[in-house]
Amino acid sequence: MNLKTKANIFSLIIFLVIYTIVWVIIYYIFDRLNMLTVSAITAGVAVMLSPQEKIIETQSGKKVQLKWLFFDKVITIK
Repeated sequence: MNLKTKANIFSLIIFLVIYTIVWVIIYYIFDRLNMLTVSAITAGVAVMLSPQEKIIETQSGKKVQLKWLFFDKVITIK
């Protein structure tokens, strides 16, 4: 499997988990909001909280790094 594919799958899984948690919280706290509004707010928050990926060229080859708001360290996928 390609490094970029692994990073995308990892980011997508985390995005979906964050999206689901935030959607449930917003939906039950603000029950009078339109479903489109809840989904738009949730998507924005999930994008901000999900990991950002970056491709680094090193002497040993390409590596994909994931930087996340909740971790001080960078996650490196080899």
